[in-house]
Amino acid sequence: MEIAALFKLLLLFVHLLAFAVAAGYVMREDVRFLRSGEIQLEALAETAYVAVRALALLWVTGVVMILIDTSGDLSLLASKPKLLAKLTVVSLLTINGVLLHKLAFPTLEGTAERPLSAAMTAVVGAVSAVSWMYAAFVGIAKPLAPVLGYSGFIGLYLLALGVGVGVALTVLRPRIERVLSLQQDRSLGHGPQAVPAA
Repeated sequence: MEIAALFKLLLLFVHLLAFAVAAGYVMREDVRFLRSGEIQLEALAETAYVAVRALALLWVTGVVMILIDTSGDLSLLASKPKLLAKLTVVSLLTINGVLLHKLAFPTLEGTAERPLSAAMTAVVGAVSAVSWMYAAFVGIAKPLAPVLGYSGFIGLYLLALGVGVGVALTVLRPRIERVLSLQQDRSLGHGPQAVPAA
C-alpha cells in the first residue's frame, strides 16, 4: 500500500472517530434533557468542551483530505456536490456552534448579559442536533450524489431543519422557559446544579 493511501486512510479514521465522539456527546446530552427534563450544567460544559475540539479536528482532517483528493486544485470541488453539501452543513454547524457557546449556553447557565429567549435557545439547539446527524448522512450518501446533486442535499437539509426546529419549538421551548424562569434563584445561589426543565 502506498504511503499516501495509508496516510489518507489514517486521516479518514481520525475524522470518523472525531465525528463519533462529538455526535455521541451531543446526542447523549439531548437524550438526557428529553428524558429527565433537567439541564446538567457540568455535563453540558463537558459536552461543549469535547464538541469544540472534535469539530476542530474534523475541520483539520477534512481539509487535508480535500487537499489530497484535489491535489490542491479547489476548483474541482464544483464537480463534487456531496462534498460541497457536507462543507455547507459543517460550515453552518460551526457558525451555530459559536452561537451555542456565546449565547445559548450562557443563557442556560444564567450568566448571559442579554439572554436568548427560550424559543431562540431551542432553535439553536435543534440546528446543532440536526446538523450533526445530517453531516453523518451526507458522509455516507455517495450513491445519492448523482441523483440529488447539491440542491437536493441542501433541500433535504432544510427539510430536516424545519422538522427539527418545529419539534424544538413545540417540545423543548416550554421546558427551556421553565429553566430560564429559575435562573434568578440560581444566580442568587439557591438553585441546584441540575436545573429542572419540567
